[in-house]
Amino acid sequence: SLAVSPERSLSGAQLSAMMSTRVGLLEVARAGLAALATWAFVLARRDRIALVFAGAAIAVSSATGHSAVIHPGWTIPMRALHLLAIAAWLGGLLWLLSLERPSTDVVVAESNRVSSAALLAVIAVALSGLVQTKLFIGDWGELVRSTYGYGSLIKLAGLGVLVLFGAHHRYRVMPKLSQPGVVDD
Repeated sequence: SLAVSPERSLSGAQLSAMMSTRVGLLEVARAGLAALATWAFVLARRDRIALVFAGAAIAVSSATGHSAVIHPGWTIPMRALHLLAIAAWLGGLLWLLSLERPSTDVVVAESNRVSSAALLAVIAVALSGLVQTKLFIGDWGELVRSTYGYGSLIKLAGLGVLVLFGAHHRYRVMPKLSQPGVVDD
C-alpha cells in the first residue's frame, strides 16, 4: 500500500492491479472480514456474529502464502486449524483478563475451562504445525539444514516453554486458589 508504493500514494491503477490478482482479492477479503468482526464486536456488541466474521477472516488468511502453493489440499486446512487454535488459546487468556472483579470461585471455574480449552488448542497447534512443516520442508533433515527448519525448531521450543508455563499454572497455581485463606474475596 502506501508504505511500499514508489510514489507513496494509492492510485486507481494500483488498486486495479491489486484487485486483478488472487492475492490482492484475498487480502481485501481478509481486511473486510476483520473490519466486520471488529464492527460486530465493538459497535454492534454481537459476539457470535463477530466470531463468524473473525473465523472467516482466518479461513481466508489460510489460503495465502506457502499454504496456497505447496500441497494446498493439506496445508490450507492445516493453516486454518493452526490459526484457529492459536486464536482460541489467546482468546481464552483474554477472557480471563476481561473478567470484572471476579470472586475466587469464578476465577477457579473459568481458569479450569480455559485451561482445558488451551490443552486442546496446543495439541491442534502442535499437530497442524508439524504437518505444515513436513509438507513445506519435505525431508526431516531440512529441520537442521534450512532456515525454515531452524525457524520451525525455534517455534517448537517456544511452544514447549508456553506449555510448561501453562502446566505450572494448571498444576501448581490453580490448586492453591481453592485452598482456604489463600485469597480474600
